[in-house]
Amino acid sequence: MFVVAATAGAPAAEQSPDDASRAAADCKSFADVKFNNLNVQEVISTCLSAVRTEPDDYQLHGHLGRGYLKAGQNEKALQHIRLSADKGFVRAMTLLGYMYKVGRGVSRDDDEAARLFRKAADKGHAAAMAYLGGMYLQGHGVPRDDAEAVRWARKAEAEGDTVGMGLLGILYMRGRGVPLNYGEAVRLFRKAADNGDSRAFYLLGGMYEAGSGVGQDSKIAASHVFRSLKKGNKYAARQLAAKPDGWSTVFYLELQRLLKEEGVYSGPLDGRFGPAVQSGVDVLLRE
Repeated sequence: MFVVAATAGAPAAEQSPDDASRAAADCKSFADVKFNNLNVQEVISTCLSAVRTEPDDYQLHGHLGRGYLKAGQNEKALQHIRLSADKGFVRAMTLLGYMYKVGRGVSRDDDEAARLFRKAADKGHAAAMAYLGGMYLQGHGVPRDDAEAVRWARKAEAEGDTVGMGLLGILYMRGRGVPLNYGEAVRLFRKAADNGDSRAFYLLGGMYEAGSGVGQDSKIAASHVFRSLKKGNKYAARQLAAKPDGWSTVFYLELQRLLKEEGVYSGPLDGRFGPAVQSGVDVLLRE
């Protein structure tokens, strides 16, 4: 029998078959929780108990690895996710592909990421379809191909995947592989945001700030970007820091007001992106 580090230490108390089944079901229930919303202590504790009693259920290893990944324990995440992926669990394949894509616990390898995304996508995993579409859009690990990006984004969106919705929205926003259509981009960003996608709030905010596909409204733009940040979206924070002049004074005034209302900003309401706003954003991301 394969034994992982999770089983090390004092042996767990014996469980009845019903208790073991309940632990496994509780662990697998985290599949319905978005990554940013995971309570890492709860996931790791629950799934570690389940893995100890049912070490040959490789889906449990995938869910435990996801918890470790959220906690930043990349070596443990890689151990369990790779084991699960090698045994054919498509969610784990996608997670492993993501780790290769961003270089978490492994050296970044776009070719391996694309291979894993395709393998999981071919087995019907919607998130993998969205990631594979993104690889085609960027030309990472596969030749750049807008038609393929659209094809995979549409498949993911049809399966209800919010990343796929956002990707398809970006394609319409840029006119890549489809006719330029800001209204359709807004519809897709809103659909993804309504389903809890944190990055979609940022993208929707950008459309309101530019007045693309919607009436221009910097206050609404700031409210959407604030929601993206409050949901822990680091992409939104990076974009604000990288392009501080890309937003209006009215936008920053409203963002400062919202940050102050949240209790993470004590600077002046001057409509500027400065160190105090950056500090407030950083605190908001950590909460």
